[in-house]
Amino acid sequence: MSSTAPFRYYSQIISELIEDEGILFRAYTDPQLPHFTQLSNEEQMAVVENLRLYAEICSRVRELNGSLNDNRLMVMTALDVLGMTITPEDLALIDNAPDLMIEMYSLNHVQLFRTFNLLETTTYTFEDLCCRKWYHLYERAPGEHEKMVEKVMEFYGQKMPVRMAPGLGTNVIKEKATLEKLLCIAEMEWLIPLWKKGVFSGAMTLIRNKNPEMVKR
Repeated sequence: MSSTAPFRYYSQIISELIEDEGILFRAYTDPQLPHFTQLSNEEQMAVVENLRLYAEICSRVRELNGSLNDNRLMVMTALDVLGMTITPEDLALIDNAPDLMIEMYSLNHVQLFRTFNLLETTTYTFEDLCCRKWYHLYERAPGEHEKMVEKVMEFYGQKMPVRMAPGLGTNVIKEKATLEKLLCIAEMEWLIPLWKKGVFSGAMTLIRNKNPEMVKR
């Protein structure tokens, strides 16, 4: 098995599950995976493991006869697969509104999970999203990125993390490395702490999509 085979395997599984939901999402554009192969061996292993877990989350949801569009079921399944928890009060904030997009990040800011509708707002591939830095893919208006980083660092810096509303209003996020240069207008409503065996282990973001024409469900 080549070093790229596991990435192709899991990314294609996810792409097929997504296609079953009526959306075409590319696993990669070049089968040689130029972005993946530029990573170190350790980084490649981490990327493949994250993809494997995401494939497991999506597969479990489908085994439950659920839809990948079901935010609440996707999040609850992701928490179970990742061995993480959130408080009941934070879980109550998650609904199935098509404009609610959710991500989970580790303490070192690696994306562990994203709801299906986030994949509807990008023209990037899984290789792009998994193997390239956020700042190589997207850009915000001058000053907005710094404000967001400041709020995220404030959240992570809490002695006993609790849910935080960044209060930054609407942001315009633009693709940098695509022909489409797609714009996503969004507002981060909440930063929510993730726990693993009682230890603070990451963050979940609740983001509201402000592009009505991009809300496809």
